[in-house]
Amino acid sequence: MRWLNKTPIRGSIIRVKIGRVHHYGIYISDDEVIAFGLPPINGLSLSNKNIEVIATDINVFSNGFEIEVGEVDEEDQYERIPVEECVKHARSKLGMTGYNIIHYNCEHFANECYFGKPFSYVEQAMRRECRRKLCFDVYLAKADEIGYIELKQDILKDVKEKKAFYLLNQALKRSFDVSLDTLEISKNDEGEWVSKPYCFDIDCTSDYVLAVVSNAKATANISKQLNTSDEKFLLDKSQSKTKKKTYIYDGNTIEVMGESVDFCHFYLLSKGEFKRVKAKEI
Repeated sequence: MRWLNKTPIRGSIIRVKIGRVHHYGIYISDDEVIAFGLPPINGLSLSNKNIEVIATDINVFSNGFEIEVGEVDEEDQYERIPVEECVKHARSKLGMTGYNIIHYNCEHFANECYFGKPFSYVEQAMRRECRRKLCFDVYLAKADEIGYIELKQDILKDVKEKKAFYLLNQALKRSFDVSLDTLEISKNDEGEWVSKPYCFDIDCTSDYVLAVVSNAKATANISKQLNTSDEKFLLDKSQSKTKKKTYIYDGNTIEVMGESVDFCHFYLLSKGEFKRVKAKEI
């Protein structure tokens, strides 16, 4: 997208640069600019739950900073939607909350209104940077709260695997900005899932589905909580040559192994959204 110093028109996507960040919105008129929250000025800091989609005038939106107007160019991944559809969508979101500075911020909102898809170039740059660093993300979901997925390779055996791969697809999108339909997936001779350059593993119990994604070799399993005072369990853990950690979450034991296990983070998919959760290491 090209950003130009020009006068916005109805349905324009606009932004202002405040310090090191940009604030985005949809211009309807000088009296109506719709954005996800106010511009970050004067040290103003609101918790995510207090930020909502609002309509202000152009002066409040810009706060005296220079306004840039976006124009689609040949490198954009989507085509813009019709002007009145853009305006209608922006107005329909007034009062919406759920702001997340990484995963759904003012840029996601403005692009959703303008292109019909929520995305952020800043988030994409962060994900590219993440791919160059060690990453070990563990995703969980309650088995009765998620759907399932069919793969074009037709390699999934049962509903449990299809549910696990549904979660895995969401996990890959969140951690690496890729989806399963763009990857070639297979099992190696050891029965491990392979899809270069990404590494992942899946498992499930009757209650939970688990997916772990990493950019280095990773395995994980989940089971009903075991007795951690058991002598064999402690021996196996201490003598393991692979980096290994064990956690307890909601009555389940989760064992994770891999080169980057020290960077382990846990996320729970609930009501269509991921939230960071804490698991107790043992």
